[in-house]
Amino acid sequence: MTVQDDRRENELIHIFELRKPDLPTRSGVDAVLDWNHQQIP
Repeated sequence: MTVQDDRRENELIHIFELRKPDLPTRSGVDAVLDWNHQQIP
């Protein structure tokens, strides 16, 4: 299941133009939205 989850996560990051955090962890933030000079986890 992890491979499917990672694939889905990467697809959503691409679709919504998100970015991965600088130091990603399994239990942390999956993606960040840069919007209006703010970083929204």
